[in-house]
Amino acid sequence: MFSPNTSADRPGSVNASLLQARLEQQPGIHAVTAATVKIHGQDKTVFWLSGPGSLALSANPPQWVGPGVQLLAVTQAPTPHETATLPVWTPAALEHAEATVRRETSDPTARLVMQSPIGSLVAIPGHDSPADTAASDSTKPLPSIIGRSRGKIPALSDGGPQHWPEGFPRDCVEALTRAATSDAQAVIYQPDGQITRIPYAALQHEALRVLAGLQQSGLKAGDTLLVASNKADVLLTGLWASILGGIYASAIELPDPQADSAAYHRLEAVCAVLNNAPLLLDAQAAAQRAHLPAIQVRRLLTLEALRQAPAAQARVHCADPHDTALIILTSGSTGVPKGVMQSHRAILGMVAGVLQQNCQAGPDDVMLNWMPRDHVGAMVFVFLAAAILRVRQVHADTAYVLGQPERWLQLINDEKISITWSPNFVYELLARAARATKIRYDLTSLRRIFNGGEAVNEQALLSSLHDLERHGLDPAAMIPSFGMSETCSAITMGQLGNTIGAFTSMGPPVPGCRIRITNDHNQPLTEGELGNIQIESSQLLTRYFGLPESLSRIENSSWFDTGDIGFLANSELYLTGRIKDTLNVRGVTLFAHELENSLIRIPGIDPVCLAVTPVQPAGSSTEQIAVFFSTYPETGVCNVPALSAVLASVHEILRSAHAVATHYVIPLAPCEFPRTPIGKIIKKELRQRLESGHYDAALQRARRLTAPAAHQAALHRRRWVKLPTPTVPGAVPAANTRILVMTADSGVNDVLETLQSNPERQTLLLDIRPLLASGTGASGLAYNLLQDINRAVVAQPSISAPIQVLAHSCLHLGPEDLLDLEAAMLPGLIHSFNLAASDWRWALVDLRPNAPGSAAIALQGSGYAPIVALRQNVFLIEHFDTVDPDTSSFKPAPGLWLLIGGLGGVGDQCAQALQELGAGLLICGSTPQDALPDSKRQRLASQAAHGPVRYVAAADIESLLSEVAAAEQAMAMPLRGVIHSAGLDLGGHERWEDDAFQRSLAVAHGRLAQLDTLLRARPGTQCVVIASITGMAGGRLGSYAAQQSALISLTQRLPAVSMPTVLAFSAWNNIGLSHNRTSPSLLANDGLLVISPAIGRRVLTWALHHPGGVFSIGLNDRHPLHAWRVPQALTPLLEPAIHALRGGAICAPDGQGHLHWLPILHASTASAGLDPAATCIAGFIALALDQATIDVHDDFFLIGGDSISASRLAAQLSEWFFTDVPAAAVFQHPTANGLAGYLRIQVDEPELFATVIAHLDQMLDGANAGVGALDS
Repeated sequence: MFSPNTSADRPGSVNASLLQARLEQQPGIHAVTAATVKIHGQDKTVFWLSGPGSLALSANPPQWVGPGVQLLAVTQAPTPHETATLPVWTPAALEHAEATVRRETSDPTARLVMQSPIGSLVAIPGHDSPADTAASDSTKPLPSIIGRSRGKIPALSDGGPQHWPEGFPRDCVEALTRAATSDAQAVIYQPDGQITRIPYAALQHEALRVLAGLQQSGLKAGDTLLVASNKADVLLTGLWASILGGIYASAIELPDPQADSAAYHRLEAVCAVLNNAPLLLDAQAAAQRAHLPAIQVRRLLTLEALRQAPAAQARVHCADPHDTALIILTSGSTGVPKGVMQSHRAILGMVAGVLQQNCQAGPDDVMLNWMPRDHVGAMVFVFLAAAILRVRQVHADTAYVLGQPERWLQLINDEKISITWSPNFVYELLARAARATKIRYDLTSLRRIFNGGEAVNEQALLSSLHDLERHGLDPAAMIPSFGMSETCSAITMGQLGNTIGAFTSMGPPVPGCRIRITNDHNQPLTEGELGNIQIESSQLLTRYFGLPESLSRIENSSWFDTGDIGFLANSELYLTGRIKDTLNVRGVTLFAHELENSLIRIPGIDPVCLAVTPVQPAGSSTEQIAVFFSTYPETGVCNVPALSAVLASVHEILRSAHAVATHYVIPLAPCEFPRTPIGKIIKKELRQRLESGHYDAALQRARRLTAPAAHQAALHRRRWVKLPTPTVPGAVPAANTRILVMTADSGVNDVLETLQSNPERQTLLLDIRPLLASGTGASGLAYNLLQDINRAVVAQPSISAPIQVLAHSCLHLGPEDLLDLEAAMLPGLIHSFNLAASDWRWALVDLRPNAPGSAAIALQGSGYAPIVALRQNVFLIEHFDTVDPDTSSFKPAPGLWLLIGGLGGVGDQCAQALQELGAGLLICGSTPQDALPDSKRQRLASQAAHGPVRYVAAADIESLLSEVAAAEQAMAMPLRGVIHSAGLDLGGHERWEDDAFQRSLAVAHGRLAQLDTLLRARPGTQCVVIASITGMAGGRLGSYAAQQSALISLTQRLPAVSMPTVLAFSAWNNIGLSHNRTSPSLLANDGLLVISPAIGRRVLTWALHHPGGVFSIGLNDRHPLHAWRVPQALTPLLEPAIHALRGGAICAPDGQGHLHWLPILHASTASAGLDPAATCIAGFIALALDQATIDVHDDFFLIGGDSISASRLAAQLSEWFFTDVPAAAVFQHPTANGLAGYLRIQVDEPELFATVIAHLDQMLDGANAGVGALDS
């Protein structure tokens, strides 16, 4: 039933990857994670979706998804079939899955490992023991855990022998001479769009003339020459001539003539490295730069002068294959450039192994370079390789393409390019052009795209390929590769689909090359272990110019150290970054590329402009992370709401996915990123600028935008918008809809029979309008029936058909809408059904009373909108607009306020807010003052101490009006407004006729009738009603949510002149009905936030100055349950979505789940997987969090732990168990039982582990007795 998530059964095909990219393009989808699993013995690709559209897309997959694919929203509870690879949004689910795996496989030692702390897939890794390795299937690759050995397989990969084709040239001189006899040519696209075509024969003749001129100027074989690469024809001619004459040529791109002298420092450094080599350039370039000191001191040779010599006078060098053919300059981003001396044999070996043996390059190929021409990819991989292969080569300036990326598409289309290369960041720019253009280009000729020059981000790359595929590009053409100047460009060739964690396979080494991974002492490691990447190959450099040969090899061996780190898996290379890209934060090793791959998923971040680098602030003993990013051009760093959302998301991803935090998140404009000539971001320069204070202003701005706590108030205004669907109500219902009209004689069995006879999962349209009484004579028939149907459906899991309820008079959208008390409760009830089941089965369509019959309603495409109103043939759904409750400029507003329910917990907060504005209070309750309980007497006394207060117990409207008039006269204040905050608690499952339910209705809604009379008698009096957000979002107490739903709708029916305002709060922190019941974890599961008293009063103060409307307070607009309601540019969904009631969860005596404990497994369920050391670890966690006792299955972060305490706990565990325990381990294993199992594996010696636990037990006994210390 379970299948390990190894590299063999991951969704490695390009088709699966493209399907993932296409899913990520769907509206409302922010992230997609894929895996191939075995379900009931058959392979199935599972895509987990997150984002506001995930529920609808997973419930109704598009036809192009195809068979063998399952879509799951991370807001849904995982089914038992996916426990081997479920998304671990709740850490306890990991332990539950592990116990299931052990039970299913009968292997008590099986364990699940998360490859990232949160939000990843779990995998079942292989065992490391020799016996297990020997017994394993050698045809199946072992699963890889980054940084961990994969069964002691040596980290050595051999590309096999290199075969030179028959008749292949022995050196580059012979190759160029042979190329001149072919029909091939060099094609140059000039900056102005003109095209120059130079046959190789003409290029050979021109090169001989230039060579003769060089030799007449005194240059001979073995001398150095620097060639300006700004113009392609100058570079091609200069290199061709130099190679023919045995001159060591190197290329350099000169800065613009208008640049200051500082821009020419690289030229001066290169000339110093190459013994002041003369500079070859064209006459125009020389004249334009004649005023520059860096040019004046150089010996200049112009192409025009050199070509005056006769070609016949040129002396062609007789080269040895081991002679130097040219010198390639390193980028110099880490210091002074070095001159890489490459031999004829190395260059020819690259062509034979990479292009011919692996790519099967032939005479019909056309090669393109548009990257800087002084790069190894341009000089060797395109210019020389194309000449050696005698194929056409095309050159264009980098600025020519980057200025208008669509020109790249045009180049491929017009020249039928088949082979090219670019670094990873470029493809996002090309994809934007592919999306924007209306022209359909033909990219079918392009069969090999080498992706080199920087680390590959496969997720972003696949999205780009999806856009390019529309123009005929085969995604399989993309070749991730690793190479450098020292290896004559590509040294590995991979294919997409083989990722491990955040890292993409660069492929195995090419023929003639071997790769190994070593430690810092050059000792070989095993596959899976991180270390230094070292290469042995015929493509390697001879040496660095001017430096001893020993510096280009390790200890006089044949191995070369690349300066990069990575690991091998299945003989393929995984590049994790340069050594300088490794970050060490509080003892935890992180990789910049891994962090960047996580951050790149944030909607709004431009993948081309993102860099993570370590910084070490002054006075700090450890490194911190700095994140530099830019938003998409259409968003801009000046878009404050979008930028705030991105900044918050960056912090959240670093915390949740990598267990780190940083104070250095810096938004920049795209032009502010320093780059190498081929466009790679120079991280060293970013770090230096940051540490020098260059970015202080940008950093302060970013901190201001992120300073307020996320969702501090979470205030939203509700409005109704048109449903985004082209469907219009028709005369006939949809074919996949069944209709059932309910009457007073109908019952639950009628509904169940209809649902059970529905094998095709057709939507059931339940028309309950006949059950709803007109006016106010509510009967409760519809309310009770829906409750009964929901209970019956929940009890039969086999029933999964959606249910659409057709009703009328439920919602108040305008003055023409009539309301029915019972009908107005149904929206809250429907929301609650969906919240409890988490499958969003229920929907409600509210009509006008005179709407046509059910046969005329065919609602399609409602998606994830559970409440829909039909008005004038238009379907409407509710949206919530974010509001900033800025109260800084509000002034006192004296006057008399009638406060109904003012002695309750929330009412008392309202009283405080009003008194802060200088208001007088008339408190109206239902209990005579002399009969008030002590707690309310104390509140009344406290209020009286802060301003004028009167208390009345008015039972009817006449006495209420009389008391208002008396208070106005006594306080000399006119009545300014009314606040209604009265309400009674409910158990959650009350039926209509229950006394508690009817009493609650009388308190909450009976007062509204009195208010209606009062407000009509006092025009202009402001009215505010305090309600619960459950009336708009549903709640765990369904009957209470229904009552609040009606309260919200009925309030809107009050006289418009009073500008009635509804404030629907989530839960006040330990205030009112939430007293001793506030559960942040439960609220978080339901997408709600705790409201502090200060924030609640602030919102009320704001509402008093902005009357009118329905507002929610405490709705988490990033949560999957609610994000669809809040239109905003950026809503990354990064937090756990839902804790579903699983088997074994702790239940109350009545069988209902204790929702606060849902993430905690019952002891009997987990007893089979209980680690004996868990009790000891739990004791120390309890002490660390100042808890009396905790259960071994309690979640560290749900009982008060945070990232700081997790780091402290990890450090202490590292010291006790003599092993490195990163803080991320606490995020991965947040329970005492999980940590115990993790530590048992980390400590290889069982006796040592047992000794430590025994010692800790003694320490724990002493600490609990008050006679010991934890650090003793």
